[in-house]
Amino acid sequence: MGETFKTMKKLTIPGTVSKPTWTAYKALKNQLNAKTQKVAEYFGKRHDNVLRDIDVLIGGGVLGFEGCSYRGGNGKTLPMFNMKRQAWMILALGFNGEKALQFKQDFVDVFDRMEATIRDQAGDIHFMPYSK
Repeated sequence: MGETFKTMKKLTIPGTVSKPTWTAYKALKNQLNAKTQKVAEYFGKRHDNVLRDIDVLIGGGVLGFEGCSYRGGNGKTLPMFNMKRQAWMILALGFNGEKALQFKQDFVDVFDRMEATIRDQAGDIHFMPYSK
């Protein structure tokens, strides 16, 4: 895996993603942690529903969520999560709605371009398991 990662870092993936997805990704990608409020706000989700979705992911064994709290506008202490990039991307891929659909389409488009680039540079590679 280490060699693959080093190789992938050198690849240039042609094309771009949509402006809304790029904006969301750019806003969160360089942060070790993204806050649940920021993700909820961008995707137009209620924060309590995002917390519920995270509970499901944690129950399924997804890592990268750190529980903590913040002080709400009314002065109450409320729950939230700091999320590593992989965790918030897994979360966002499970959302529905216009922005979520665009995010998923862009994610798949970039993956397809990455796969084609790797295949062109490294030969035939199968990313998904398949049966004969």
